[in-house]
Amino acid sequence: AEWLDTGSVNRTDRKTVRPRRAFTIIELMVVIAIISVLASLLLPVLGQAKRKAQSIACVNKVRQWGMALKMYTDDHQEKYPFDGTARNPIDNGPNKAAWYNTAATYVGSDALTNLYAGKRVPIPGKGSMFMCPRTTNLMLHTMPTVNKPFFAYGMNGRLVSTQRIPVTEDKLLRPVQTIVFTDNTEGRIPFVTG
Repeated sequence: AEWLDTGSVNRTDRKTVRPRRAFTIIELMVVIAIISVLASLLLPVLGQAKRKAQSIACVNKVRQWGMALKMYTDDHQEKYPFDGTARNPIDNGPNKAAWYNTAATYVGSDALTNLYAGKRVPIPGKGSMFMCPRTTNLMLHTMPTVNKPFFAYGMNGRLVSTQRIPVTEDKLLRPVQTIVFTDNTEGRIPFVTG
């Protein structure tokens, strides 16, 4: 037993070498399952919050359009502007006096004709007083032009002033219940009558 010297054995040799502890496939699958369950619970809530925020922004823009119209009527003997027509380009004929060209300046926006002329056409996804945040590109069939513009908002078509018959605020029977602006589902005409 002289040839076996236990005192000269290296201490590291005595230790059993343990492999590094790694995640097993089962543990990884459990973690992925937990993450996917949490994501499936959170994503609908986040989607609802985004839609709610977009709705609030849209209502705020409609409110701004209402305030712009009120300022316009205050400056024009309580007469409402023309609601616009799809028969003419937005920069021609009676459309020069339409709400989107005259009232827009009251809320710090350029007239719609100026936006088109400056190649700053309001389209979905770009911040503009003329676009509801919930308006999508799917609503556009072609790129808007002055001849075929796109309207995410519309003025109440029953409040139309013409050169012969102006509609004034004092003619409204129920001003508090009268909707002046709303989002426009038709997109190609600047007014709503529904």
